[in-house]
Amino acid sequence: MYPIKTQDKLFHDGDGVTELGTIVTAFFLNTLQAELINVLTAAGMTVDENNQKQVAEAIQTLIKKNKPDNATATVAGVVKVLNTLASDDTLNALSAAMGKKLADGKLDKEATAAAATKMAVQHKIGGIPFDGTQDIHFPVSAGYDAAQIYQPGDLVKLEGHWYECYHPDGCKGKDPRDKANRPGGWTNTDETRPYYWIEVGIGSALSLPEIGSPIYLPSTSLREGLIKYRGDANLHKDKFWRLAQRYPNLVQGNYIRIADLRGEFLRGWDDQRGVDANRVVNSGQGDAIRDITGGTTLDNYNGWLANGEIKPTDGVGAIKIKSVGERVCATGTAFGAISANWFYWDFAASRIVPTAPENRPRNVAMMITTRF
Repeated sequence: MYPIKTQDKLFHDGDGVTELGTIVTAFFLNTLQAELINVLTAAGMTVDENNQKQVAEAIQTLIKKNKPDNATATVAGVVKVLNTLASDDTLNALSAAMGKKLADGKLDKEATAAAATKMAVQHKIGGIPFDGTQDIHFPVSAGYDAAQIYQPGDLVKLEGHWYECYHPDGCKGKDPRDKANRPGGWTNTDETRPYYWIEVGIGSALSLPEIGSPIYLPSTSLREGLIKYRGDANLHKDKFWRLAQRYPNLVQGNYIRIADLRGEFLRGWDDQRGVDANRVVNSGQGDAIRDITGGTTLDNYNGWLANGEIKPTDGVGAIKIKSVGERVCATGTAFGAISANWFYWDFAASRIVPTAPENRPRNVAMMITTRF
C-alpha cells in the first residue's frame, strides 16, 4: 500500500492560514481501494456495496482458511499445552513447568535407558508393589529419617553405630543418636515407659543374642540393651515388654522375676536324662557333696579299743590319730598280753582335697547379663 505523500507520511487537518490540510489524491484512494478489494478476492468474496462488514468477514475467512489442522500421529499441527504429568494424551505437548519437573527428577548420567525401562515394569520390594501406591518399609537402613515410621526391631546404622528400635509403638521422630532416647541417657522416671532406641553394635558387628539368654561379660560395665541377671532388679513388664512377652511365666503382677545368677553356676536342665531328675527350668538348687568316709588300719590289734592298740600312724585318708595313751592291761590278764589304749582323732577333708567355705569347681568370674 502506498502511503500519503506528506513529509511525515501522515494526514494533517491544517488551519487554512499557516497550513493547508492534506490533499487526498485519487491515486491514494485508488490504492487503498485496491488493497481492500484484494482482501475480499483472497477470501473468495465479491464486492457488495450494501455490506459494510465485508473486510472483517474476509479477514475471518482467511484466518480460518489458513489455520493449521490439529496434529496427528503422523502429521504436524496444532497441539494443546498440558500442565500435568498425569495425562495419557499422546497428541499434546507438555508445558515448560512440567518439562522442568521432569528435568529435576531425571535419571543421573550413569543411568541407562534399559534401566529406565526395567523400572517401568512393576516389581515388588519385600512383597510390596513398587508402583508408588504405598510406602515401602525397610527394616534395616543406613541413615535416619525423622519422617520414617520405624517399627520395633528395625535397625539403623548411623556414624558407625547400630541402633535397634525398641519402643512397641515405633520410633518415629526420635533420633537414635540422642542419648535421651536410649538407656544411656534416659531420664524418664516412669517405670512403665519403654526406651525408644538401643545401641546394639559398632561397625559391622551386631550384638543380638536371644532375649533372656545369659550373656557373660569380662567387665563390670553394661552396654545398652543389656541388664544384669539379678533377682532384685525391678523389671516392669511394660518397660521390658519383650522380655515379658518372651517369658510370660516369669511375670508376677507388674514385674518380671528373673533368676539371681550372681555367684551361681548354671546347670543344663536334665530334660528326662536322669542325671538331675525332678528339676524344672529356672529352679534353684542348694549345694551338696558326695559322702566322705574314713577309718583306721587294723594292723597290730584285733578290735577297737576293746582288744588292741592304736598307734599315731594308724590314721587313713581324712582320719588323723592326734595322740594315744599308754597301754592298759585288761582285767585278769598279764601285762603285755592283751591291752588297750585311749586316743584322740579328728576328720578333715583338706588333708585329701582343696577346701573352702563352699563347694565349687574351678571357675572364672564374669558378670552375667541378658538382652531385653
